[in-house]
Amino acid sequence: MRPAVLNRVARLADRMASIPVSPLQLAVIFLTTVILRNVLESAGTGGLFAPPAFVYHFPIAYVFPMLVLTLILHVLSSYPLRGLLKLMIFAWMLTLLPPIIDFFAGTSEPIGYFPLDRINAEHFLLNFFNPTVSLVGTTAGIRLEAALGCILAGLFAASVSNRFRALRGLLTTVVMAVVFLLFFTFPFLVYLLTGPAFPYADRTQMFYQWHVSTAPRLTGGAHFSVFLLDVWPVSIAAMLTVFLLRRDKWSQLASFAGKNLHGLLVCLAGTAAAMVSALRFSELAGADLISIAGALLAAVAVFLSLAWPGKWRLSMAAAGLFIASAVGWPTLALLSLGLAASMLPGPRWVSGLLLYPSLLLATASPVIDPFGSAGILVATAAALISGLLTSFRKAAIILAWVSVAVAAVLAPVRPTSPATFWKRANASFSSSNRLRYSLAAASHRAARGEGMRSLAESSHLLGMTERAEWAYGIATAAGDSSADMLKVGINLALSGASDREFARLLDRYVSASETEHPDGMVEVTASRAGVRGDTTTLSRLHEIIGSSPLVYRAYSRAMLALGDSTAAISYADLAASHPHSEPRDYAWTIGLRGAAGLPFDSIFGKADSRFRSSVPIMLARLRAPLLSGKPPDSEELLAQCLILKPGSPQVLEVAALWSLHAHRPDSALGYAERYLASTPDPDPSVTEVACQASLELGLYRRAEVHSRYALFVHPNQACFHLYRAAALQTMGRNREARQSLRKAGNLRPSSALLDSLCREISF
Repeated sequence: MRPAVLNRVARLADRMASIPVSPLQLAVIFLTTVILRNVLESAGTGGLFAPPAFVYHFPIAYVFPMLVLTLILHVLSSYPLRGLLKLMIFAWMLTLLPPIIDFFAGTSEPIGYFPLDRINAEHFLLNFFNPTVSLVGTTAGIRLEAALGCILAGLFAASVSNRFRALRGLLTTVVMAVVFLLFFTFPFLVYLLTGPAFPYADRTQMFYQWHVSTAPRLTGGAHFSVFLLDVWPVSIAAMLTVFLLRRDKWSQLASFAGKNLHGLLVCLAGTAAAMVSALRFSELAGADLISIAGALLAAVAVFLSLAWPGKWRLSMAAAGLFIASAVGWPTLALLSLGLAASMLPGPRWVSGLLLYPSLLLATASPVIDPFGSAGILVATAAALISGLLTSFRKAAIILAWVSVAVAAVLAPVRPTSPATFWKRANASFSSSNRLRYSLAAASHRAARGEGMRSLAESSHLLGMTERAEWAYGIATAAGDSSADMLKVGINLALSGASDREFARLLDRYVSASETEHPDGMVEVTASRAGVRGDTTTLSRLHEIIGSSPLVYRAYSRAMLALGDSTAAISYADLAASHPHSEPRDYAWTIGLRGAAGLPFDSIFGKADSRFRSSVPIMLARLRAPLLSGKPPDSEELLAQCLILKPGSPQVLEVAALWSLHAHRPDSALGYAERYLASTPDPDPSVTEVACQASLELGLYRRAEVHSRYALFVHPNQACFHLYRAAALQTMGRNREARQSLRKAGNLRPSSALLDSLCREISF
């Protein structure tokens, strides 16, 4: 016999489950709850979330746990799934509690995922429900919400079960607690488990927004990727719910898929072309695979929506198009075309003329632009014929398999979508000039009397140091001693201020901030102290934060600045061997050992085994022999760096220097010119490579242009006058050549090459 309290809970659940509410009304209730939760969270952060988060990431982050928790609770309690879905949507209003509780508790920390990693995982699991332990993103409201959800779920299972009530209630509470912890860390957990299978991304954020073979996003890339990741388990849970609730709809779907297998194969053909292109001609980053998989899921959803009539078709097709919009515009446009074609009047082969090619091109579109190669056109033709032969099932399936084979063998080309994206982005930025807009807005705010901080920040970002210092000076003289304004002052003081002035600013900033070492100020302090050989500051940092690769690396830099190379190498080895070492620790150690003529391959091997395809580590390995005057090697690493980050100034710089030392002046010139195009503040060593390679190739006009530009950005480098004189003399402009030689004689020759290499292997 059940206790009275359990009877009351069971009756309350039954009454709520019997409330007459339509599926559309339930969806509206859930959507309203999600939007209101996001608005309440936004109020705590001072502004609404950006569209990629508000429209894509956060809604799916609530649908995901709602569906999964409902299915788990159905299994553990045996309560009817239809009524349980209704109860869960009503109970989801409890998610409004965390931001409200945090507001009244005075919590300033935003709600978010816990940044799970191998080091803090146990600490998180043991202390999530411990209110005395502070965890990132885990506020008092979140803890109370999770605890309340676990207790209510256990109470519900015990109340509605007919057998083993206590055991079911306890088991439900424990299982729900584990599931809650998974959801609060899900993107980080996926990165933790799958990250080693992809080129190393130094942060979880980079894992979700770093695209190599697919088109990136200008803003919100991580939000789109997390949405496309979450939508897979959500889709599986949704299909399982349909199977359990509406067997008739499931039978229609399964029957349609069986009779139209060729359509699913056509979707797979485009995915095969995309995957093989990325793996054969480029690299596959985590965000790339997520985009390719998202395009496949969107196409399958649009195609399978044809199995159902009326609102069921509309719902599934809309879901497919929504997923496609998170992948990218080409995917959305092509699937919209395919969906529209599927509704054309007349025989089925009429709609097949456009539907099947659209499915193939849409699933290939994350990597390959439509009509990007002859092979993709052949595969598309096979898909088109498969659509024409829809009435002849076996022939259609055979041709669909042909399209898969052609897509996997002939269609793959070097990914074209990233290049197309940057071409369009360049056109957009050329007409909008975003940074200038930022400065204009900041100037307008300052003119309205709303403070000088934004003006100082924007001016500093645009390289207008004098204007930034003026705005900062005016603001601080007027009494603005906020942490944000002092942070601007620290950034301005990094290069020019004395040690005493910098320390004074840092102390004021720490005092004005809520935490002892906020916003990476430990790293800033360590970096500055290392460059200046300030071991006193480093000793203080070591006392405060203890054993850290950051401090050891800074000590290594300081010892190098003080002329003690042996101690510098010892500290570098300590940084690299530390359990919490990062790619930059290994990169510094490899470079330092290379410059000293010491072995570095064993350290590179350890680094590469921990951080596969880490670009900073590979660049350090490529630089190491150059620093000691040895011939360049490991060309395969250079090729991989150029695939992973073809537009990176750091990669192009090393490529130019490596090629010059390998006696390949044509390649060196190409990489040097790409480097000069990538940065407005070029390093003199790469500009020197451009001049030297041009002269070696007999391209005297280019040598003159490069040397003239070099003198504009580096007017005190004698070598560029010499390069220009050599080019001018060969071109017959002897008078100008003599003038350049005289100017060179008034300057001290530089050793830009080695100095730059040593400087690059730094913080």
